[in-house]
Amino acid sequence: MHPDLSDPSAGPGGTYGVILLYQGPQPDLRSEAWLAALPAQVDAKPTDGGDWLLADHGHLMAIKDRTIPALSVVVACPVPDAEARAAALSQTWTWPGAADAVAEVRSAVYVGEMTGRALPREQRLATLLPVISGIVHATRADAVLWLPADYLVEPRRVREHARDVLVNVRRFRIEGTPGAVLVDTMGLASLGLPDLQCKVWAVEPGWLTAELRNLAGYLLEHGDVLRDGQVVAGADRSVAWQVVSRSRALAEPARQVLDLAPVPRQPT
Repeated sequence: MHPDLSDPSAGPGGTYGVILLYQGPQPDLRSEAWLAALPAQVDAKPTDGGDWLLADHGHLMAIKDRTIPALSVVVACPVPDAEARAAALSQTWTWPGAADAVAEVRSAVYVGEMTGRALPREQRLATLLPVISGIVHATRADAVLWLPADYLVEPRRVREHARDVLVNVRRFRIEGTPGAVLVDTMGLASLGLPDLQCKVWAVEPGWLTAELRNLAGYLLEHGDVLRDGQVVAGADRSVAWQVVSRSRALAEPARQVLDLAPVPRQPT
């Protein structure tokens, strides 16, 4: 039951999951330390292969004619290869120490959902984020490869502000067009929402990152509510954003995105 590391937007079967990375030996998954870190409503049962199946009795779902708890797994997995780590590192802008944290990774653990896709977005997050945060803390992970957002996350941020790491803002230079960049988000598509993208010229990267994070937060809170032509306020009061169209992403992986264009706001 190992995750497919060739697909950075998903874990096994397209489900939501992350990989915890360690510079030391494989954490002992039989230890009571990480089990004690699980939320009270979560039962953990070992499998014959030495992995763990987690059942969250606080979030139930209907399967045919019966109701079952939301299920997730904790699995000792292969370390992502150097190419996969380098790809994630290349779009990690929020953690200056990421390169050192993954330079000599020796072991890894996958944590992900099994049945989450049948639950509403907020229930998926309520089920999985406390589990990930607890295991990150209890096993002292050195880094977290956040698969749906395809970047490396500092463990402290996962423990303290797990919702803030759900979305990554990426940057790409557009060849042949001096000063032009493509900026997009990763992380919304795995939660059933469109990601965001825009092409801009000569803007300050930090400003644009904050703007896309603000819009991503709007979608996480309100759902897939933006339509073609709609204008939504930016974090910066001097700008708004217009949804130009709903299309396919220009940068891999393939997914649905909202194409955005900045619109100067009229003074009031």
